[in-house]
Amino acid sequence: MEQGKWFWLLIIRALEQVIIGVVMVAIGYSYFDDCNNGATTYLGLGGVVILAANFLVLLLVGVKKIAEMDGKVTCWEKCGLGFLGSLAGLITIVDLLTLVWGSIVVFSTWVEWTTEEARSAEDKYCANTPMLFAFITLVVRWVLIPVFITAGCVRHFCYK
Repeated sequence: MEQGKWFWLLIIRALEQVIIGVVMVAIGYSYFDDCNNGATTYLGLGGVVILAANFLVLLLVGVKKIAEMDGKVTCWEKCGLGFLGSLAGLITIVDLLTLVWGSIVVFSTWVEWTTEEARSAEDKYCANTPMLFAFITLVVRWVLIPVFITAGCVRHFCYK
């Protein structure tokens, strides 16, 4: 696959993640008082981390494309790209830590989770929408990690 197709796949993936991040923040904020087990806190903060990481990815991709437009990447452009690349790496680590934190919060309370209004004062209570959205989002993100690692390896070793 040529470099241009990978560029657009990266942009589409980042935009998809931005949409998920916005929905996570919206649900986390909307249901913040309707959840005592931490799922809405994860949705809110995890959504912000996803937004930051993927805005940085979009910025890095855009700056890289602009730096390569004249056919020559100068020393200062390389320095800027290196700095943005390090920030992207750092944000990726923070994103993975947020994923682990969300998994601990949501999966550990899944068994005892209740939606009964009569038990809304208990730590086990959480409204249906934020808990299910957090659970499904976490499962999908954990499944996609090996998929994207595999795709990156295929790209690196098969499409040089």
